[in-house]
Amino acid sequence: ISPTSINLYLNCKLSFYYNYLIKVRTRKGIKEYIESDIIGSAIHEAFADSYPLGVLSVNKIKQKEIELQNSLESHFVEMSELSLPIEGKNYLSLSIAKRLSANFMNYEKDILHPSKSNYIKILEKEIELKHSLVVDGEEFIICGKIDRVDICNDELRIIDYKSGVVKDQDLTFYDWSDLCKSNNHSKVLQLLLYAYIYLMNNPQYLDMKVVAGNFSLKNMTNGM
Repeated sequence: ISPTSINLYLNCKLSFYYNYLIKVRTRKGIKEYIESDIIGSAIHEAFADSYPLGVLSVNKIKQKEIELQNSLESHFVEMSELSLPIEGKNYLSLSIAKRLSANFMNYEKDILHPSKSNYIKILEKEIELKHSLVVDGEEFIICGKIDRVDICNDELRIIDYKSGVVKDQDLTFYDWSDLCKSNNHSKVLQLLLYAYIYLMNNPQYLDMKVVAGNFSLKNMTNGM
């Protein structure tokens, strides 16, 4: 079970049946113009390739900026199956992806400015985890791929990058039953499951304050 499969089930049980039970899925065709999912996937892969582990600093981020942009373009071309040179609307999509990643790096450089005395140590990036859970005698394997886990000052942060806009209401719920009624809470359900499986695999962090949130690359002024 993954956050993606649960949210698909909540959104459309028939689609869940086709995708996960009988494994009938829509064939992906070659598209003339790149869609937003390619932009997001290329950014994720570029950060996985190039963003440094360990204690972050302004200089470390600056040293990785060109490498990350080159990795982003490489993944963008590979995923979209485009031929070079990239032109027209697809060039604009690549430019948007580069701008979003640059904005994020600028955001973190600002957070880490020496005058602000902030501390960030990246523990994991693009980590795949599983945890076994027994419910009414049945074993379920909960799995997920977490974009980033870090320690910021005295908090453990479970982070999921989003290339689109994330609104406050996307990460707000008032009752646990809300999470099961529809996929309107897909982002918060995903983060809760990520936090759960990470802490179950890393119990040494159970005594820390834990924050789970999104880095929305389109509205970085709001942070997580």
